Formats: sequence, structure tokens, C-alpha cells
Amino acid sequence: HTRLVSDWISDVCSSDLRIDAGVDPASGMGLFVSEAHELLRQMQAIVLREQADEFVRVAAGCLACGRRLGIKDTKPLVYRTTYGKATLRSPRF
Repeated sequence: HTRLVSDWISDVCSSDLRIDAGVDPASGMGLFVSEAHELLRQMQAIVLREQADEFVRVAAGCLACGRRLGIKDTKPLVYRTTYGKATLRSPRF
């Protein structure tokens, strides 16, 4: 199932994204490039984690009977993106 972006932002991002913007009046409005880059990195990591978790939920069912498969092992999977590395869990069924 697909979640609307506005629902995703209000449910997931509001509590998980962190950025430390200064209150210096000389810094102006908006974000610096480094702050925007960090924000995009965090958002992409959250989206990747959500997508991987959804894939695991779908793939964890037996094709013949539909029962949930047991997880034998879980290892981290490093996914390289434009904004850095994201570590995802990769279960073995």
C-alpha cells in the first residue's frame, strides 16, 4: 500500500528529522546547503527504511500457503545513495 506524502511527513518525519538551525539574524532565512543536504540524507534514510520494511512484510509470506516465514538470520545491508549510506536490515527467511 502507498502512503500519501503529507501523511508520511506528519507521521514519520516530524519526530525523526533533526536539524540544528542557528538563530543568528545574519544567517538569513532558509537553510544552508549543508543543512539541506543533511535533511535530505535523513529523509532518504527514512524512506528507504520504510520501503525495505514494507518489502520484508510482503516477502515474509509463504507463496504456497500464505503463512509467515520464520527469520533465520538478519544482517545489515549498506545501501549507498547520493546523500550518503543508509543501513537497512536484511532478514534471511
